Amino acid sequence: MNDILSIWDRLIAPQEGDDALKWHLPLLAERLINLRKLRNKHLDPSFFGEPAWDILLDLYVSQHSARDVSISSACLGAGAPNTTGLRWLAKLEQDGLIERRDDQFDRRRAYVRLSTEGERRVVAYLYDAAASLGYKPS
Repeated sequence: MNDILSIWDRLIAPQEGDDALKWHLPLLAERLINLRKLRNKHLDPSFFGEPAWDILLDLYVSQHSARDVSISSACLGAGAPNTTGLRWLAKLEQDGLIERRDDQFDRRRAYVRLSTEGERRVVAYLYDAAASLGYKPS
């Protein structure tokens, strides 16, 4: 466990202040995405089908990088066929976790982002994940 914590400390160096962890959550989400890709390198990706989670993580990281995510990009972020990605986007929107908005310049394109509730839930998970890894901001 100590090895994991020392790796964690190198990946995410704490900042001062009570809100230190919130500044590291996008980095943690990005690391989770990278770990999932690494897992797929070593094991058959068909063993692990979580396109909704992949979409939520990708949208969270994108929002904190101030990047718009088109529907087609969100489907790619799901790591699943377009039809599966579209089905999950519809479900996430129906459940109030994401919001869709049309491109004001190109009616053929639409963007998706986490809703307030979707971001709240992803952030809650990331806080819990950080705590389970032993991260305590100074």
